[in-house]
Amino acid sequence: MPTNNAINLLPFTQINIQRITAPGAFTYTPTSNLLFAKVTLVGGGGGGGGTQGGVNAACSGGGASGSLVQFILTAVQIGASLNGTVGAVGTGGAAGGVNTGTAGGNTTLSTSSMWTASGGLGGIGGATITSGNTFNAGGAAVINIVGTGLLLLNVIGQSGSFGILSLGNTANAGDGGSNMIASGGIGRAASVSSVVATPGQNATGNGGGGAGALNITFAGGSAGGNGSAGIAIFEEYITL
Repeated sequence: MPTNNAINLLPFTQINIQRITAPGAFTYTPTSNLLFAKVTLVGGGGGGGGTQGGVNAACSGGGASGSLVQFILTAVQIGASLNGTVGAVGTGGAAGGVNTGTAGGNTTLSTSSMWTASGGLGGIGGATITSGNTFNAGGAAVINIVGTGLLLLNVIGQSGSFGILSLGNTANAGDGGSNMIASGGIGRAASVSSVVATPGQNATGNGGGGAGALNITFAGGSAGGNGSAGIAIFEEYITL
């Protein structure tokens, strides 16, 4: 049976949207005559792994997307203002080494208890190999922390996919994870008989994961793709 968590909300006459996209600390000040707000928080996406340079092939895992949490706060729960943080971009691992991408930052909102939309973890960097196969894991998605208010959605991000390398066949860099409002970077595939150095593709939208890098017989290696920053959205229902 569905759970009924209805709250008594007065009729509203206008909807206003506030979007906060700049990574880092922010203060949310509600519009005058607010009745309630639907809040959506998305964590930053993780970066894709970078690859080692060398005469053989290497590919890396993609970064995970940020998780999403959505909830309703009444005007009383919001008060005069609330403080929060928009999750930063997870950067791709640097070229030239087995460098894992960094995690995306958490997007938070401090009510009487903290809400957290978790950032995605970075993809594992790829080393060159001389024989056999290798699998470099994508970054993992992280669960959210639920705070005060009426929960609507609690959606874990998508993990980045593996970088898969089979000598004598193909190298496939890992895709970055996507979420409801972002697309992860797409990992490139190539024959191991080619000569290519392809950085991971960056994510688009808010909270997508960067793709892993691909490197075949190129000395410098390749950098992983960057994730994209999180976001905080306040959909305000007000009366005039």
